[in-house]
Amino acid sequence: MPIEDACLPSTTIFLNVLQAANAGINGTKAYYGSSTSDSAFDRTQFGTVVAFFLVNSGEAIAATTFSVGPKKVDAYYAGLKPARRTG
Repeated sequence: MPIEDACLPSTTIFLNVLQAANAGINGTKAYYGSSTSDSAFDRTQFGTVVAFFLVNSGEAIAATTFSVGPKKVDAYYAGLKPARRTG
């Protein structure tokens, strides 16, 4: 199954998700969203699991804001570089 961006950008990031489910049972619905302010992130949410992806790779992040709903979530972040502490 080929997956590609028809615009042929020089770099592209895709998130592919496969869900296992028993026959006759629907999988968990996926929701897409993006940060509402500050550093740009995209997110995808499946139930109470949320994955965040930095839009501009290598960007220094001061802050970002998301809305993920009223429930507690397990959050995973991709594209972040470890901070270096001095002093």
